[in-house]
Amino acid sequence: QHSDVFIDIADPDLVGVGTHNCLITVTDPAASPTSRTLAVTYTVTAPPPPSTSRLNVTKSGQGIITSTNVTGINCDVNNTDCDEEYIEGISVTLRATTANNTRIFTGWGGACASFFRAPDCTITIPTNDIGVSANFAVNPNFKEF
Repeated sequence: QHSDVFIDIADPDLVGVGTHNCLITVTDPAASPTSRTLAVTYTVTAPPPPSTSRLNVTKSGQGIITSTNVTGINCDVNNTDCDEEYIEGISVTLRATTANNTRIFTGWGGACASFFRAPDCTITIPTNDIGVSANFAVNPNFKEF
């Protein structure tokens, strides 16, 4: 009697990606001969890389946007490091801060629009690229002495 055997290796890192050979001995006391050894060749493939989407931050006015729970966004007053690739489904928290007290944060736009003027915005990276805008203005209450 013949039957197929399927072996699922839960963690391919245990044996490594590639083609491997092994010997399997099957013992059946009721059979003659009582055991047989089979030479088996199997292939372990790596899982596909996770899908990513780009988060792009734009700003009006002078301020700083940073990602606080994961690395990546550090959009400073010179607009450097304002976009990043993130794995789809990950949560990213962005924080708006002013460079000094001559400016105020006036609100979010794009994917963070629902957070209005809250300094933090948490979004889940979707299956497509996403944009966030942040607005900063001159602080009307700032007085130079």
